[in-house]
Formats: sequence, structure tokens, C-alpha cells
Amino acid sequence: MLPDPPPSQGIYGLSALTSSLLDKDPSSGHLFVFCNGAKTTIKILFYEGGGF
Repeated sequence: MLPDPPPSQGIYGLSALTSSLLDKDPSSGHLFVFCNGAKTTIKILFYEGGGF
């Protein structure tokens, strides 16, 4: 489990989190799901060959 991403965290910030904290390649085809502490908001990061 990761700490909450800041609300303004965009594609590139979430991509950096997956690389640095999870040690995963964000363009690997995996689906990365982030949620806030209150579990009221989710952000999904997925790379489809041409971009996020």
C-alpha cells in the first residue's frame, strides 16, 4: 500500500510513483489503481501502446 497521492497528481506523477515506489514499469500493460485515504476518489493509470 502506498501513501495517498496528492490530489493534483497527474499522469506523469503517478507514472513516477509506479517506477520509484513500486519498482514497476508504468508502460508494462499493467493497470495501476490509486485511491485517496477516504476511499472516495480513485485514479487509474494504464498504458495502451500509444500513451496513457
